[in-house]
Amino acid sequence: MLADERAETEQVDREIKKLKLAQIRGEVLTLEEVTESWTTFASTVKAAVLSIPGRLRSELPHMTAHDGETAKRIAREVLTELADEVEAVVVDGDPKEITHASL
Repeated sequence: MLADERAETEQVDREIKKLKLAQIRGEVLTLEEVTESWTTFASTVKAAVLSIPGRLRSELPHMTAHDGETAKRIAREVLTELADEVEAVVVDGDPKEITHASL
């Protein structure tokens, strides 16, 4: 019993040392690093999607005000759908759940 506990503790210690070494080597990221990277990426995607209606108007000057508002609405809907997909994956923990139906 005590030997089993000691062996388990030694195994955990080895795993911790392996993770620390991998982090020193730059092979793993901290939660903070991942969060910061994904936050930056999400902000970039959001800005790009929200810029589409304005870019359309400059490329297609014949667009009506209604067309422009429709483009804005669709851009916001796409962002909402993407956010819902990401939330489902984070909550469910299964990346295979992403449907890409809205893409």
